[in-house]
Amino acid sequence: MANHGNLTPILLEMHREGQSGVLRFERGKEKKQLLLIGGTLAGAESNLPGEHLARIMVAQGALPKPALREVTSLMKGGRGLEEALRSLAGAPKVAEGRREQAIAILASLWAWKDPLLRFYQGEGLLPDRLNLALPLPEALVASARRAVSSRLVSLPAGYAAGSWSPAGTADLPWDRGEATALAALEQPRRTTELVEILRPGADRPEEVLLVLALLGRARFEPGKEVGEVAAPVEPPSADRELEERLERAAGGTLYDLLEVPPDARPNAIRDAYHALARRFHPDRFQSAEHGTAVRASAQRLFAAVNEAWSTLRDPAARAAYDRSLAAGAEKKATKEDDQKTADTLYRSGRALLARGEFAQAAERLKGSVWLRPEHAAYRHALGMAEARLPRMQKSAEGHLLKAIELDPLRFDSRLELARIYLEAGLRRRAEAQVAEVLRWDRENQEALRLQAEMRGRRR
Repeated sequence: MANHGNLTPILLEMHREGQSGVLRFERGKEKKQLLLIGGTLAGAESNLPGEHLARIMVAQGALPKPALREVTSLMKGGRGLEEALRSLAGAPKVAEGRREQAIAILASLWAWKDPLLRFYQGEGLLPDRLNLALPLPEALVASARRAVSSRLVSLPAGYAAGSWSPAGTADLPWDRGEATALAALEQPRRTTELVEILRPGADRPEEVLLVLALLGRARFEPGKEVGEVAAPVEPPSADRELEERLERAAGGTLYDLLEVPPDARPNAIRDAYHALARRFHPDRFQSAEHGTAVRASAQRLFAAVNEAWSTLRDPAARAAYDRSLAAGAEKKATKEDDQKTADTLYRSGRALLARGEFAQAAERLKGSVWLRPEHAAYRHALGMAEARLPRMQKSAEGHLLKAIELDPLRFDSRLELARIYLEAGLRRRAEAQVAEVLRWDRENQEALRLQAEMRGRRR
């Protein structure tokens, strides 16, 4: 389990002091930020496509997926994202979407280990949009519950044989199960004790304990018994092995799951099946040593092993499965070939662009975009080339907007758009793109230069 110890005290201190500003988390190219006003959560943003507001509203059912094209069209016409969404779905749906987005982004941060944190103080940095005014204690608890229920964080190794002790003093809006667990944790207790105490009022006692651990109110010690030592029915690593094999089942073949080669003889497949069925039969995980999540994992794995055996023991079913594997391999090879071709066209187009051969560059880059339309770098390069061709500015704008949709923190695309808008006399649109860059990167020299140029033109 990652070290989440700092998130709770940081946000609670900001809540107590009523701070306003942008709290940014960075992990490599991934960037997420919490928008704070007066110590409350005003909203959250992320550069990951799945956490964009429009995508979240589609997942909620508040916006039909085909409407994403209309959102892009409205933004081309000069509307902001939220303005476009409000015109299509209504203000209440957008507010619900922004709350869901904020909780989802904050929940994802519980799975980030040691991200780079920056705080930019002041309300002047915040975008002009709906303020959720969500109290940070409430947001913390809701996000921790979401992180646990969505399996963004997992039970610590040695959970079944471990022990728990009280920690921290944070007073948060607990539900009944969490309050019961805190009362029980006035003294150290084994996992098995706590599970029995919580089970009458909580469907998933292990999730309650994990929420308290995330929020710094419970400390877990793997394998340390309190009082009399009781030998676990299974080794402490059994739950971890279950998860590893489930991942193998999800991402591999039936042969991978049974740990046999694709050309294995029937008796080898039978022996592998019997060994796994004995090792992971759900009956072996029914004791109090194992939580609800472990028992559910055992059921899922046993079902997957049975399905593999059922398919591979039947010659006709096995032959059909082998044909599907071959077809999938062929499709994967085609996809890899397309990627190589798209990359070659992209590199060639970039070289032509650098030499000022814009028409030829655009033709090459159109090929890369056709093969990989969801690749932001290809869209950006094509937009750059077309922006320098007569009567192609509208098409260039579309490709640059798509690059930003795919990667909202693509500053070079925003700055190129600002230049196009400035040349077309669309100063407000240019200012909006430059302001967005400076909101994320206050020292971006090109954005500052364009900002100064626009101020000079205004005089």
